[in-house]
Amino acid sequence: DFVLLVRWKDGEPELRLKVRRRECKGKDINQPEHIMPEKISSKLGPPPLYSQPMLFWLANIISSEAIKGNPTLEEVLATTPPPIGQNHWVLQLEESKLDQAVFPKLTSRGPKEKNRSPASWSHQISAWAIRVRFPDGVGLHCARREVLVKTNDSGYSVEQVLKFADQQNSSVLRRNYLGTMNTVDGAATYLGMDIRHDLTEDFRSATMRWNSDLPLKLPASGRAELEQQKEYATLKRSIESLSLQINDENTLEEARQQLRKQRNLAYSKRRWLEKNKLRECQQNQPINDWRRDHFLRVLHMMPERERLFRTLSLRVPLRSPQGISALRDLIALRTSD
Repeated sequence: DFVLLVRWKDGEPELRLKVRRRECKGKDINQPEHIMPEKISSKLGPPPLYSQPMLFWLANIISSEAIKGNPTLEEVLATTPPPIGQNHWVLQLEESKLDQAVFPKLTSRGPKEKNRSPASWSHQISAWAIRVRFPDGVGLHCARREVLVKTNDSGYSVEQVLKFADQQNSSVLRRNYLGTMNTVDGAATYLGMDIRHDLTEDFRSATMRWNSDLPLKLPASGRAELEQQKEYATLKRSIESLSLQINDENTLEEARQQLRKQRNLAYSKRRWLEKNKLRECQQNQPINDWRRDHFLRVLHMMPERERLFRTLSLRVPLRSPQGISALRDLIALRTSD
């Protein structure tokens, strides 16, 4: 459930998006509504493009053809409120798209109509973190906790913080999100000096390790060690024996089905051992020179991703040439095979 509108801001058109989840935490009533503006800025200018939520939402909406009339990116950005009357203009949505998933489940054959589950999001985000060389991964709870810590320190009332978090009891916020680290600048408060609000940021991220040479597949040395383990060797022999029995012409069909079930179970156990060994290798991998990163060596083969690699870290507005380039590349990636 969302509403996309354009309004005037400092004499220029600005897109704003209001989003409300249909279901959250097992309930579908009184859900909080979150508003995301196009323009986010400070004394230092706009944040990096990758942290501007409207960039990804707008690319998602346009690539899904969710706006009535299916306008192009250029037509959406050229939309302005009427000169007389209302200060805003709501972009109407296609009725046939209202029941479609905003974030569909993705497969190797393309998106499905089914919504992605929270567990799927969390697991994939953690997998993305491992792909960019964070050995311990980063789950959705990490980002949610960080934003609630900063929201609590920004001067909002407890009621607004709880509404933002969709929580009914402040003890949940205090016990599960704020943690034990105190954000009060005690020395400055006692001495009557300027109070700082950035004291705990580095300590909250100090335990997040990053390794530019983190292996994403089990290396040969790790596989050799794994094959020496008794349990792995037993599973390997069992799979070979079961495969021979399955392929035997004299095996009855009913027995063959049971053998396949046993082999699938052995496959699962073997994958579990390989996954654990890979995690062990990742945890013990020494930190090497970041310039040997594999991504940089193959980047030239993926033009859209190469441009996004350069543009997403830029501190520019969404309507800048770099921001529009990033939007086009994201739309191209979502609509390509």
